[in-house]
Amino acid sequence: MAQKQYVHASCPRCGGDLVYEGGKKALKCRKCQYKRELGKDTDQVDNHPLTAGINWRKFERGMGRTLYSFACKSCKAVVAHDHEEAPEECPFCHSSDWGESKGHEKVMEPMQMIPFLVSKTSAIGKLKRWINPKAYFPYINIKWWYPRGIQSILKPENVKGIYVPVFYADIWTRTTWVGEAGFDSVKQDKDKIVKKRVFEKVKGYYENFWDAQEQVDSKGIEKHLMDIKPFNLRQTIYFNADHLKDWPVEVYQSKELDILKKIDKRLNKRLESTAKRRSRGQGMKDLKMKSEKFLIAFRHILVPVWIATYYYRGHKYQFLVNGESGKTAGIKPLSFQRIAMTIGGTALLMLLIAWLIS
Repeated sequence: MAQKQYVHASCPRCGGDLVYEGGKKALKCRKCQYKRELGKDTDQVDNHPLTAGINWRKFERGMGRTLYSFACKSCKAVVAHDHEEAPEECPFCHSSDWGESKGHEKVMEPMQMIPFLVSKTSAIGKLKRWINPKAYFPYINIKWWYPRGIQSILKPENVKGIYVPVFYADIWTRTTWVGEAGFDSVKQDKDKIVKKRVFEKVKGYYENFWDAQEQVDSKGIEKHLMDIKPFNLRQTIYFNADHLKDWPVEVYQSKELDILKKIDKRLNKRLESTAKRRSRGQGMKDLKMKSEKFLIAFRHILVPVWIATYYYRGHKYQFLVNGESGKTAGIKPLSFQRIAMTIGGTALLMLLIAWLIS
C-alpha cells in the first residue's frame, strides 16, 4: 500500500507525520526519529480522539482527470462523468432534472478502487433470478405476487453501473475502564429462594487493531449497500483515473472530518460493548472509560455497483448488484391486489372442493 494512503498523528516534538510501523506496533517520526510504542504503559492510557492531529491539507484532491459533475435535484446525488452534457437520467432515481456542480474537484482523490468484474448482462441475469425465484408455494408462483411492471427493471437501459464512494479506516485503540459489574447470587432463605444482584468493582484493559472500519457516503443509494457486502479489499487496485473513462462516479458530499466522526462514534459503542463483555457481569453501572485511538490509515475507495430503480404506488425501490461479486439485494414490492386475488381464489377453490366432497 502506498505511503500516501496512510494518515498519521502529528509528531509532538517537530510536527512531522508519525508513520505506523506494523511489525513493531509503534508510531515513528521519520524527521526527528521520535517514537511512540503502542501497547505499553497500560496504566497511562489517556483520552485521545480519533480525529486529533490529522493534516487534511496533505490529501490530494480531485479525480485525476477532467470530469463534469451534475447534481440531481431529485435525490441530491452528485454524479461525475467524462461528458460535458448531463446524463440522460440519474442512475439512482431516473430523474432528468440536473443542476451543475463542481463537487468532484474538492473531494479527496480516491486512493484505491475495485474494478467492475460483473458485466451488465451478468448483472441483469442475477436480477432476473432474484426477482423470479424458483421457490413456490404449492400451486402458487410467488413471483406473481409482485407488480407486473417490476420486470421493466430487467431492461438493459434501466440497469446502471456506477462507482460509489466508501471510506475505510484502520485504527489502533488502547482502552482502560473501571466500573461495577453485577453478578446474580442465589440464597436459600427458609422455604424461599432469594435472588439478589451484587455489584463488584471491576477494571480492565483492552488493545486492538480495527481493520477496515467502513463508512459509506452516498446520497443516491438510500439503503442496502451494506447488504451486498463484502467488497473484497484484496481485489483493490491503485486508483487510475483512466478507469473512469466509461463509468460515472458518485461524488461524496460530507466533510472528511464528519465521516471520521461517524466511524469514531460507532467505534466507541463497540469499545463499550467490549468492556461490558470482558467484565463478565450480568449488568454494568458507573462505567468509566479512557480510550486512545490512533488513525493508522484512512482510505477513500470507489466500489462498483449495478443499480436498478423501480417506482410503485409512489414509493421508490432500489435493487443493487455488487459489481465485484454479483451479490444482489433490495426489497421487492408486493401487489396486495394480486395477493388478495390469490387468497380469494384459494378460498373459493377450497369451498368448491368441500362442496364436491359433501
